[in-house]
Amino acid sequence: MKASRSSIWLFALALLVACQAGNGGLESEPAISDNALEPAETAMEHMQTHFVEALAIREAIIGGDLHGVRKPGTWLAEHPAVSRMPSEWVPYVANLQAAASLVATSRNLDEAASAMGSLTLSCGRCHSALDATPTLERPPVPAATADARGRMLRHSWAAARMWEGVVIPSDESWNLGTAVLSDAPMSPSKVAGDGPINPKLATLTQAVHQLGTKASAEKDLVARGALFGALLATCANCHRLTNAPVVRRRNQ
Repeated sequence: MKASRSSIWLFALALLVACQAGNGGLESEPAISDNALEPAETAMEHMQTHFVEALAIREAIIGGDLHGVRKPGTWLAEHPAVSRMPSEWVPYVANLQAAASLVATSRNLDEAASAMGSLTLSCGRCHSALDATPTLERPPVPAATADARGRMLRHSWAAARMWEGVVIPSDESWNLGTAVLSDAPMSPSKVAGDGPINPKLATLTQAVHQLGTKASAEKDLVARGALFGALLATCANCHRLTNAPVVRRRNQ
């Protein structure tokens, strides 16, 4: 589910333009430090890196890689802000950094997933408060097939749409993702392949289906953030349990 270069720049550009339009421009806002205002390109690169690091956390959790959340989580928690920013940004940046710190110091994947749900929510709240609407590419949904790979591609696509639903935020993206995720649950035998079927697989595969069904009726953004975190945890635990490679499609 890697974002294309164009989608990253569209995201950063949309955010900066919306914030400047809604808050009278960056130059009219009080300084956070005594440094001179950084060029627009620097701020854009800053937001681009936010996006890339958040994606890295999301992908690491889905893949069951707890170590992989440390570096991007630490960067988001500790990076300095641009030298000047609208005052309206300040509490949202603080919330994001607090959530990122929890990601970076998580003791297990469940904790990391929950913290990532909070981090994603902080992004969505900031965008809503500043009337910023990031524009992201949305690839078509993979075709429904009976094989495990095809089903996992659809799950991956659905998780990306649910993430957009919180981070943009977007009801349309959220509803598209939950509709695909609430398809008939996968068979544990197909997930296990030729290996032995762990009893926990039945619980995890059913949990994904139940999450999609529950999430489809949820309208509250805070609850959506929590549900997205729960989805990440379910994906992570299933992938670790089966040692299955994470199936993704380019520009997911």
